[in-house]
Amino acid sequence: MIDGIYHASFKSNLGDFGEGLFVADHGRLHGGDATYLYYGTYSTYAGSVTANVYVKHYRGTKNSIFGNLTSFQLNLKGATSDSQLRLSGTVVGTPHLQITLNAVKVSSLVKANNENDQ
Repeated sequence: MIDGIYHASFKSNLGDFGEGLFVADHGRLHGGDATYLYYGTYSTYAGSVTANVYVKHYRGTKNSIFGNLTSFQLNLKGATSDSQLRLSGTVVGTPHLQITLNAVKVSSLVKANNENDQ
């Protein structure tokens, strides 16, 4: 299971790079960095992961790793372990814009009082 809080480092095929934090929680993904928010869904199967992530500018200069974009969607796939994700993918509708992402789990999630141990 990959649920947790992650620090992500990512790079585009244009040479730009960035980093941020995200939370993976039962198939949902939420996160961001200083200027963009990330949200979407993911699924896992036998050590692999696929994700559909929306990226949206929320403040400051529009400086995504793909240039001056207000928002875009990513299709990602890759491998997972207990503490790390390695993903790659493209911008939906613009497949020549590519991303690689490495994420390291920095914390587990806190369980609510009414959640059973899994």
